[in-house]
Amino acid sequence: PDRLAIVEHHLKLFHPHRFNTHLIRNITLPGAALDLLPISVSKSSALQHLTAMLGIEMDSVAAIGDDVNDIDMMACAGLAIAMANARQEVKEIADYITKSNEQDGVAYALCNYLGLC
Repeated sequence: PDRLAIVEHHLKLFHPHRFNTHLIRNITLPGAALDLLPISVSKSSALQHLTAMLGIEMDSVAAIGDDVNDIDMMACAGLAIAMANARQEVKEIADYITKSNEQDGVAYALCNYLGLC
């Protein structure tokens, strides 16, 4: 069995109220990664904290993601952009779908959706 899957299973079993976990499997590359955050921390909470510190409204923030662990961040941003290689559930909540990571999708989004070129 996959070692990261076992670690994730044990964390959920023995520490269900301490950690948020998300096992990420890349469909184009071998291997996986395990997102592990304290239960009170998420990408959206980090983004909200940063925007509050900088005095930026969430409506003026763009978030780019490709996996389900990005959905909460994308949902709270003013503009949600999914990578072309994103999971279907991420694409469904996106305002735009950019090119894949192998086609420089983030750069494409910055230029074409945010006018930063």
